[in-house]
Amino acid sequence: MLNGCASAMLSFECKSDRPVFMDETKKLFILYMHTEYELEINRICESLAHLMITRDWHKESDVYVVCVDMQLLNQEVFQKKLYNAQIVWVGYGLKEYGYMLKRKLPYEHFDCVFFKDQNEGIGICE
Repeated sequence: MLNGCASAMLSFECKSDRPVFMDETKKLFILYMHTEYELEINRICESLAHLMITRDWHKESDVYVVCVDMQLLNQEVFQKKLYNAQIVWVGYGLKEYGYMLKRKLPYEHFDCVFFKDQNEGIGICE
């Protein structure tokens, strides 16, 4: 399952240009609502190619890429999966539905936001 080093670089922090790393000992969910962000999602997945990546959140994996909607975000089983996971939200919809992630949203708008834990998310970019 999780192999190699303990962290993998996802991207760079938009404000400081510092590298942003995920913790490979925890699951990562890459969530989006609109297919126009597939290129950005693919770019993130390329940096995580050494991990198991799936688009089916029911399967066992290291990284889950999931197109979400209000109904899925409301499902208790999905919420339980997200609870201890790291999350990358790609594209718009975070402002409207981010409260459902039970994470502290950043004050500014970013195209991609990384939540390493329950603390405030940070904007990430290439």
